[in-house]
Amino acid sequence: MTTLARTVVRLVPLAAALSIAPVAGAGDLPRRGAAVPRGGAEEKSSVSLEDFVEALGPWGTWKAHPRWGKVWRPGVDAEWRPYLRGRWAQTPEGWYWVSDEPWAWATYHFGRWFLEPLAGWTWVPGRRWAPSWVQWREGEALLGWAPLPPEGTAFGTSYTFVPRARVEGPAEQAAIPPTKLALALRDTKPIRAPARPQRVAVARER
Repeated sequence: MTTLARTVVRLVPLAAALSIAPVAGAGDLPRRGAAVPRGGAEEKSSVSLEDFVEALGPWGTWKAHPRWGKVWRPGVDAEWRPYLRGRWAQTPEGWYWVSDEPWAWATYHFGRWFLEPLAGWTWVPGRRWAPSWVQWREGEALLGWAPLPPEGTAFGTSYTFVPRARVEGPAEQAAIPPTKLALALRDTKPIRAPARPQRVAVARER
């Protein structure tokens, strides 16, 4: 069995669990972002750069970067950005980004993204697995996230913000328009590990 095959086999149980695992209520926040993933299922895996090169080749272009070595750029439209076309699901490992994009298994769970001015969104492979690699922002009405850049790279403002009550739905449909991004950044603050709000029990009539 190849290294890539072993990696996929390891991830299948988690992916399958997403269809049956209970997710948080409509107003719940992610109880665990992936700002600095450590331990557990986030340990360094046996996946190699060659595995990524082979698997992602049909969906984008590999280039040599002067700082990060081999990097990958997806073949996408101008409106695309990481962690937009998908949704969040709560799992035992934390909040997991679910997407139908054919490269999702790799680019949202290994490595980091950065926005290169002329080339667009670029992915730097990594060997540590996590449910996601994002930084969260929280406000009274909004919850936002943005892809974490490679270590040592300045953090940008490429956030996706959604109403708190819609954090588990399709992100692209719920996302606020770009014209409101500046206000959302002003009205939110960075968070590392947001706590789940307390639920209020409501007695049902018999």
